[in-house]
Amino acid sequence: MFFFDRLSLFALSIADTWAQQGTFVVFEPAGLGRPHLFERAVRVANLIKFSSERAPAFREHLRASPSTLVETLGADGARLLVAGSHDWRHVAANPVENVVDSAGAGDWTTAGLIDELFANVVTAKTQDLAKALAHGQILGAEACAWKGVYPKESAEFDREDFESFACPRVIHENHGSRRELSLA
Repeated sequence: MFFFDRLSLFALSIADTWAQQGTFVVFEPAGLGRPHLFERAVRVANLIKFSSERAPAFREHLRASPSTLVETLGADGARLLVAGSHDWRHVAANPVENVVDSAGAGDWTTAGLIDELFANVVTAKTQDLAKALAHGQILGAEACAWKGVYPKESAEFDREDFESFACPRVIHENHGSRRELSLA
């Protein structure tokens, strides 16, 4: 599975390459960006998940999409349009007793959706995709019940350890007060 949410020639090149190898590609746009790149992303993605709040900027560009579409609707749940279908299926939201912070709920919904898709080798059947989306909706709802990105207290990361793990191809060099990046 390859996931991307920012449009760039680099991200699209990776998505194209992996898609040609049979990799499942997920695109989660936040905005339209450059229309020609957006249209390439729509063609390469197997699944496009987006928020109804942001959709007005690019909804028109999704009309001819060959992808499965997932539109989150906030407290109203989500809806699913399976590739090749013309009928949207609604997936109910999970109630949240005390909403503390909705930031990150969409990311948790995506994580749960992808987790369910791959944990259970879901088929392209509408009921399987709807079940995966419902799983994502549960995590998205749970995320609204805590403040911040994770319900545990913050932890400090050793910057060098984290960067060597998360960014192994980037070497940071300090030059006085200026910080430069160079590719290894």
